[in-house]
Amino acid sequence: MKKRLLSLFLIIALFLPCFALASDVVNIDYEVDGDSVCIIVKGQEYKPVSIVIEDAHRKYYIDQKETDSGGEAVFTTRLEKGKEYNCIVNVAGVRETRKILINDDEPGEPKPEDVAYISVKGYKGTILPRVQVKLNKGDTVLSLTERVLSAEGIDYKIRNGYKAGIDGQNEFDKGPGSGWMFSVNGKFPTLGVDSVVVKNGDLIEWFYTSNLGDDIGNSYGGEAFEEEEVIEDYQFEVSTAIESIVDSIAQKEDLTEWQAIGLLRAGINVDERYYENLVEYVRVNEGNFRKMTDYGKIALAATALKKDPRNISGYNIIEKIYNNDKMTLQGTNGPIFALIALDSAGYPVPNDALWPKKKLVNWIIDQQNDDGGFSLVKGETSDIDITAMALQALSRYRDISAVKTAVERAVTFLSENQSLDGGFCSWEESNSESISQTIIALTALGIDPANDSRFVKEGNLISKLLSFREPDGRFAHLIGEGPDDMATEQVLVALVAYQRFLEGKQWIFDMTEEKAGQSDFVDMALASEWAREYIIKAKALGLMEGKGHDRFEPKQNLTRAEFATILVRLLDEEPLDEVQQVFVDVEPSNWHYGYVMIAYKKGFVLGKSVD
Repeated sequence: MKKRLLSLFLIIALFLPCFALASDVVNIDYEVDGDSVCIIVKGQEYKPVSIVIEDAHRKYYIDQKETDSGGEAVFTTRLEKGKEYNCIVNVAGVRETRKILINDDEPGEPKPEDVAYISVKGYKGTILPRVQVKLNKGDTVLSLTERVLSAEGIDYKIRNGYKAGIDGQNEFDKGPGSGWMFSVNGKFPTLGVDSVVVKNGDLIEWFYTSNLGDDIGNSYGGEAFEEEEVIEDYQFEVSTAIESIVDSIAQKEDLTEWQAIGLLRAGINVDERYYENLVEYVRVNEGNFRKMTDYGKIALAATALKKDPRNISGYNIIEKIYNNDKMTLQGTNGPIFALIALDSAGYPVPNDALWPKKKLVNWIIDQQNDDGGFSLVKGETSDIDITAMALQALSRYRDISAVKTAVERAVTFLSENQSLDGGFCSWEESNSESISQTIIALTALGIDPANDSRFVKEGNLISKLLSFREPDGRFAHLIGEGPDDMATEQVLVALVAYQRFLEGKQWIFDMTEEKAGQSDFVDMALASEWAREYIIKAKALGLMEGKGHDRFEPKQNLTRAEFATILVRLLDEEPLDEVQQVFVDVEPSNWHYGYVMIAYKKGFVLGKSVD
C-alpha cells in the first residue's frame, strides 16, 4: 500500500509542473495599421496584466487591465514607424517579452541590417579589398575597423586612439610625415577615428600616406568632414504623453490652475464651469489671498481663458499683485510669480506702484547666490526649482546687461547640477518636478532641452521626464512611487511648453495673443458691469484713450472737452490745430485744442458764452 501511495505521489509530482506550465503560458501577438498597433495578450482568465513598450532609451507605452473570460487582453496605442520596440507583458506574475517592429512591411518581417563598407590600402599595396560588414549600434570608424581586421586576421596597432600600424606597415615607416589616414565617403574627417560614428551605407577607406596626405588627396588640415549632428526628436512621444494626461483630467470641472493653463495652452477647451468656479473662489475670498503665488496662478489662468484678471468678480487681481505689501512673504517665489503674471499679457503697471516691474527684476537678480543658483531665501543652498522659475521670470529682460549675466550664470548652474541620466537629484533622488520647471525655463530662453549640448548627458531632460510616466498615463514624483497629481500637472505644463517650442509658438506663459479684447485700463473693476464691454469697444475703436496712467476713471463726469473729442472721432473728422483761438478757456497748449476747434467750425459746439 505504501508503495502504491509513493508511486501516486511521484506521478502527481511529475505532472504538476506540466499542468502549471500549461496554465502559465503567455502569448503576445500584434497587428499594425500605419502607426497604430494592437497588442493581443493571451494567458490565464481574469488575471491582472500589465504591459510596457520600450526601447533602449525610454518607455513609450504603459498600461494595465485584466484578462477576460478567454484569458485575453487587448491594448491599442500608436508607435513611431521605422523603429523596433520591446513589448514586455506580465500576467499574474508570468513575464513574457516580444519584439515589435513598426514599418511599412508586414509585422514580423525582419528589418534589413545596416551595413557599411571598408577597405585598406598600404604602401605595399592593397591589404583589404572592399568588404561589406554589418553595423552594430553606435559603431565608430575605430570599432568597425578593429572588428573587421580581427575577423580577417590582420595585425594592427593602436596608440592613443590612433591607428599606428596595419599589417606591419607602421607610422613613420616612410618618413616623418607618413602614417595612416581614413576617409568616409570620400571625405577626410578632422575628427578622431573614435569620434566618427558610422552610418548605414558609409564607405570607410584607409590609406597610407608618405607626406601628411598630399599623396592621397588630403593635404593636412584640408577639407573638413562635417559630422552629422544627431537631433533627438521627441514630438511623437511628447504628444502621446500629453494626450494621456489630458484623458485623465479634461472632463473635470474642479481643475487646478496649472491643469487649466496646461490644457488651454495645448489648445484644449476646459469646462465653462471652471471659470465660474474661479470667479466664485475670488468672490468668496473678497479678492484677498495670503500668498502671491495664489494671485499669480489666478491671473495666469484667467489670461489663458481670454478673461481679464483685472476684473474677476469685480476684483483687480493685477493691481493686487503690483501693490502687494506682502510680496516677499514667500521669499523669492513671490516676486517670481508676480513678474511672470504681469508679463503674461503685458499688463501695464503704474510708475507709482508699490512693485513696478523694474523693481521686481532688480529684486530677483539681487537674490542670486554665488554659485549662480537661486534659493527661497538668499544664501541658503541653491535650489533647482527656484533657479528654473527665476529664469522664467527674467527671460523677458535679457536685453538688460545685468539680467543677461544672471541668466547665463543660472543656466550654467542648472547644467552643472544635472545628473548623467538627464534629471536632477534632490535629497539623493531624481524627481519629475525639477525637470519640469527646468524645461519650462529653457523653452522661455529658446534653448532646446532635448538637444542643447549643455543639457545632454547620457540622457536628456525630455527622455528623463518621460520615464516618470505611470501605467494610467499620469506621472510620478519619484520613479516607481505611483501617480502624483501635483507632479502630473507640472509635467503637463512642461510638455506643452516643449511642444509649443517645437512648433515655433510663443512661450507657454507668453499669452499676449490672448489679451485681444481686453482693455488696458487698470481701474476697469470700478466701472459698472454693463459698461465694461462698451469701454473696451470704445478703446479699440480709438474713441477714448482714458485719463492717463492707464486709468479710465469711470466714476468721473465727462467734461465738455472730452465730449467734443469723442464726437469728432466718432464722425471721423481730423483735429484742427493751426487756427486762431476762439475760447479763452481752450488754449493751443491744451491736448483737446484741435478737437474743440474742429467741433466749433463744424457747428457741433458753440461754447457757454461769446468767448
